Amino acid sequence: MSGSSFAQLPDDAWADPHMVRAWRTRDFRAVFHLACRHGLNPEGIAESARLPVDQVLSVMRGNETLDTAELAESVARGLEMPDDARKAAGVPRASTIPAVAVPVTLAPKPQPVRRADHPGIRINELRNELGWSQEFLAERAGVSVPTINKLERQERNPSLEMMRKIAGVLGVTVADIVDPLSLEKLGRTRERLPDYLPDELLGQPDFIAACRARDLGRIFSAAMESGFTVSHLARRCEMTAGQVTAYMRQGRQAQELAVFDRVSDGLHIPGDLLGMGPRTWEKSIENNSRDIALAIGREHPESMPFGSGSPFDPATIADRISELANWTETTDVADGTLSYLDSATFELAHDCLTIPPPQTGERADVLVKRISDILRTGHQRLAQTRDLYVIAGKLSAILSWISSDLGQLAAADAHARNGWTLAEQADHNGLRALLLSAQSKNEFLRRRYRDAAMHAKRGYGLNPPGTLRILLACQEADALQAMGRIEDAREALTLSEHMHDTTSQSDELGGIFGCGVARQANYSIATYLRAGSAGQALRHVERAEVAWRNGEEWAYGTWAQVQIGSAIAHLMNGEVEAAALTLQQILDQPQEQRLATLRARLHRDVTPLLANPTVGRSKFAVMIREGIADYDQSPIRPFTAGGNS
Repeated sequence: MSGSSFAQLPDDAWADPHMVRAWRTRDFRAVFHLACRHGLNPEGIAESARLPVDQVLSVMRGNETLDTAELAESVARGLEMPDDARKAAGVPRASTIPAVAVPVTLAPKPQPVRRADHPGIRINELRNELGWSQEFLAERAGVSVPTINKLERQERNPSLEMMRKIAGVLGVTVADIVDPLSLEKLGRTRERLPDYLPDELLGQPDFIAACRARDLGRIFSAAMESGFTVSHLARRCEMTAGQVTAYMRQGRQAQELAVFDRVSDGLHIPGDLLGMGPRTWEKSIENNSRDIALAIGREHPESMPFGSGSPFDPATIADRISELANWTETTDVADGTLSYLDSATFELAHDCLTIPPPQTGERADVLVKRISDILRTGHQRLAQTRDLYVIAGKLSAILSWISSDLGQLAAADAHARNGWTLAEQADHNGLRALLLSAQSKNEFLRRRYRDAAMHAKRGYGLNPPGTLRILLACQEADALQAMGRIEDAREALTLSEHMHDTTSQSDELGGIFGCGVARQANYSIATYLRAGSAGQALRHVERAEVAWRNGEEWAYGTWAQVQIGSAIAHLMNGEVEAAALTLQQILDQPQEQRLATLRARLHRDVTPLLANPTVGRSKFAVMIREGIADYDQSPIRPFTAGGNS
């Protein structure tokens, strides 16, 4: 929303009980944070409410309050608070506020003349491509937030020194932000940038490892250290600047061989480093090498290959090819090895439902090491190699899920990236869908809900077997409700119900990547709670309980999430004692089952409800607060993986 002229909250945001409660108590810190959860940002709020951005940020940090009726009305008007929401929150209707009550200083300022070549336009584009807020860019560039705000709104012209600071932080040159004609006025010409990577970089072990892993983030970062800029990399590799920055932030992974074709040709990275054949531009180098070989052959005829004057012997050549063909049929992998590894991985995915992450993570690491040793030191048929890649990719998906449960999101991302490389090598859509599910969860925990929804939708679009499709549709619904898009979330849940009716329950992996009735119900609970429908949420709690009583596979993580959802519904209904009794089951869990995901939800969704004075004075509310504090005291024991996933 940065740079927009107004910020309007969606209708469902005003129906949010947390928003109503915040307005009733004039808790504008909560109002602003809730507005951001519904898609706004501090800059948009400030512009709409005609307040300084610094003041909005200060309120959000709890450093000051908005304690006058005039300021409250300014916020209500700016966010276009409807009359029914005003009535529910005890805010006078806009028509009843005397016109003189709003200070003259709040009158709209004249709009500046917009220029198509203003550097603020490009700064805004680059900042949004990186996913940065104005506050974050200002802090890194060493300027104030209002300065960035005015630049992007074209209300201020920057100095050359300021442009150098901002360009350096954004990873570009001044020439990438300012129009070349403007640069001439500043007395500066466009810099000459390199076309290809230097030879010394191509020989560095770290860079070779990045190429072998097809890690474009590390490849592009190394290129920038060698003098490239984001926009220059984009031009050389036929991408957008946004795609380059997405790879460098490790939030995007290449999925098509054509991407690596362009990177190899654009930067002159030899094809063998990226696991491809020699490129066209390498032919001249090959020809030079062949000339050298022929020169050596003239001096040492015994080293000359076929075609240099030796007699043509078809029988001898046929024998050699026959030996090669026979070798491709041999293998040192026993018949039962692949079956054991596949069944052990399947069993592990299901054990993750009831066994704490540290134990299952260590088991996964043992299996990964076993597969790695087979691939690196043994010899297998091509089909066996592909099967080993798929099994290792499944283990990567499991490790990513486990790591995120422990709050280790960097490790979770690394496992997902490694798994994606294996999925690409094996060309296996089912494995791709597993990894997109893990990535969706990782992005959700980072509150990057748009990316979480995108990964989930793309995953079920691959049409994976079993109930994984249902899980991905539910994950999309969860991300959509977190963005406040309740109707879209309900549509995704309806789609998951349709999938449940038409999908075979035979899962290729299942377990933490399966989705029965109880898990579907858990995602429905979150959507109905966000919509303010506590009654509907409690009906889905009962639906999950019935499914488990009927023998559906039980998972302590899903069970705990359902109980937390039940407690939230009770608190929304004012039933504090029922909420306390429900949560006590979670708060009494053993230390190894206290997942980071559960802790985050307790703080995000339960603690704010206890701030309501009506609820907060109850002895049961005190019990809940103390229980959550005690729950936080026990550290989560991580597992130490060997890093071969």
